[in-house]
Amino acid sequence: MNTSPNAKVVLCYGDSNVYGQMPGSLERYPSDVRWTGLLQNLLKSEYCIVEEGLGGRTTDLDNPNPDVPSRNGLDYYKPCLDGHLPVDIVVIMLWD
Repeated sequence: MNTSPNAKVVLCYGDSNVYGQMPGSLERYPSDVRWTGLLQNLLKSEYCIVEEGLGGRTTDLDNPNPDVPSRNGLDYYKPCLDGHLPVDIVVIMLWD
């Protein structure tokens, strides 16, 4: 987490790619291997990268599988954005 008060906030909102999930597994890549961690290291203290990923999240569709609830990206986008304000840049990576 970047604690610089002057850092621009970049909200990365998406699915398992943003979450950093290892293919064929429920495990995550380490934070310094995930693309969001690499981005943070590249941009240094000038930016604060906020990672908001969830495996199976979609653009605006509900998952028909009852074992995978709350994956409609549109439903959670506004509360997520509000929870991280002020945000300077939003990167959205979702499948439909």
